[in-house]
Amino acid sequence: VWRSDTAALLRRRAALARSIDVKLLQRAMLRGRREFVHPIIARFMGSEAQLLELLKVLDDVAADSAHNIPVATKALATIADALAMYAGPAGGLRSGPASNPSFRAAFEALQPSALRLEEAVELLAAQRDRWLQQRRAETMMRAARHYEGAVARCISNGVLTCVCATKATQPPSFGDWAVSEVPSRIDLAGGWSDT
Repeated sequence: VWRSDTAALLRRRAALARSIDVKLLQRAMLRGRREFVHPIIARFMGSEAQLLELLKVLDDVAADSAHNIPVATKALATIADALAMYAGPAGGLRSGPASNPSFRAAFEALQPSALRLEEAVELLAAQRDRWLQQRRAETMMRAARHYEGAVARCISNGVLTCVCATKATQPPSFGDWAVSEVPSRIDLAGGWSDT
């Protein structure tokens, strides 16, 4: 007679599903294109232990990608999304200041003059973990805001490293038409179109 432990089987299946989600998330972070990862993140919202597992994976991706600012930025933004998703509406508004002195050292490590991305990721994670120990939705949402602040600094660093090549030309004569094409940056409902 064959007997099975249904609970053990379900635990193994859940662990396998999380393992697959981790691989899918890592792959999505490391690819150079935009991918919608909220369904994967949502599957880690079942418990605090699952959230911590997710945050560890994203911390590792960000730290290991310190040489690749876009990938690290995407991982930090995903951490902000995960924290806000776990906090839910009880966490309050997601937008707001990201200026708590506890995060100052991490933000200083993101200064363009002395960018130390791996150190910043470690400092952000350490402060986030201290706030998560309070087990309050408000502090999770505040941590999400500070991660968004870190993302904004990373984007700023990326913009500052942009190299623009121009060549000198003669100005057009008076009355001649000149055409210029540039990307636009538009404020849509409080968020810039390029960030």
